[in-house]
Amino acid sequence: MHIPKFTKALLSNVGVVMATDIPCDSCLYDETNQNARKWCTSCKEFLCKECEKTHKKNKSTRDHQLISIDDYRKIENVPIFLTCSDHDKKLEWFCRSHDKALCVVCLPTEHGSCSDVIPIDEHTTNVDIKELKIEQAQMQLNVQPSRNVADVELQLITKVEIKRAGQICITGCAILPNGHLLFANYTHKQNLLEYSEVGNYIGSIQVSALPYDITVLDSDRIAITYGSNGFFEIFNYRNKRVEKKINTAGHCWILSQSNGKIYVKLDKIMVFDITGEKLRTFSAEGNLNISAAKNNLFCSSFLKNKVCCYDMKGQELWKFQDDSLDDPYGIANDPSGNVFVVGRTSKNLILIQHDGKTYKRLLNFKEISNPQAVSYNKDNNTLLYSDESGYDCALYKVLYK
Repeated sequence: MHIPKFTKALLSNVGVVMATDIPCDSCLYDETNQNARKWCTSCKEFLCKECEKTHKKNKSTRDHQLISIDDYRKIENVPIFLTCSDHDKKLEWFCRSHDKALCVVCLPTEHGSCSDVIPIDEHTTNVDIKELKIEQAQMQLNVQPSRNVADVELQLITKVEIKRAGQICITGCAILPNGHLLFANYTHKQNLLEYSEVGNYIGSIQVSALPYDITVLDSDRIAITYGSNGFFEIFNYRNKRVEKKINTAGHCWILSQSNGKIYVKLDKIMVFDITGEKLRTFSAEGNLNISAAKNNLFCSSFLKNKVCCYDMKGQELWKFQDDSLDDPYGIANDPSGNVFVVGRTSKNLILIQHDGKTYKRLLNFKEISNPQAVSYNKDNNTLLYSDESGYDCALYKVLYK
């Protein structure tokens, strides 16, 4: 198999990096010296905090994958797997639809109906292979240490005091790439509330109707649902403009984004690409809340008091039911497939392990609280929580031992 120059450069270069501060490559052109905090896997450059922001704003680089300096230093010890972990066969195909490398057994048994499967050889573009290599490296660096929920803890970063200017009803929240915090205020004011990463009020963002849920698409755009209005929008929060309105012909409450796809909960779950074009539909049980990962979809069913995990074909992989979680509501997942979920009646936040077999209670809330929404930011390992009234909102650092 052809190994892209990207991989060779990655494995050869990281070995020379010492555990000292690394200067930002972009700032060196200005003859300034700023410490880097990220490394771009596409440009192969180190970036400081300000250059990272610029990188995410630029249209040509906003989709580049950035990894932390700590992770970059560790990559030299990460093996690159060229065989299928399920069947011990050579990886010879790549499914673009599912972003997955396949062997001769995977192809007919799991991806026979997929129309976008390409061979992995010298003619394959480096784009897909790059993603595969970095995905495998990130799995080794980030996923394995966090797979045991007993080792996970929350550290409070800041409490957020929602500005009381009229009625407040928080139904969704999100952490923007710049660190700002967004809250969907499902009231007649038709606005999103924006706060800084230290909890200071920035302002409100006017939207088309009563906003129910929000999910981040990229450095400039979010998607917003409007409940019973029967549509969702792709919204540029920087210039405050609607880029596209997508009619769903039904109540549209919860949505989630992963790997360039938007998952919207209607009677069934509809899948759209990041431009708003409908891709497919599949069934999954969950009365209200969903959270999407690359290969899985997690649903909380508050009526049936359970949390379910599905693959991208709609097949149930596991379900979680326990007396510790009553009336499961807001849900989010980390890169390991561990699932954060709040219980409205049990007044808590728990973390369910990736296999659905165990859990850890992370937070207990006051009896007067109505736990509502939770959002996870995989770039910074931060978790945003809000209750419905907006009196109990906080940002936490997720610590993986």
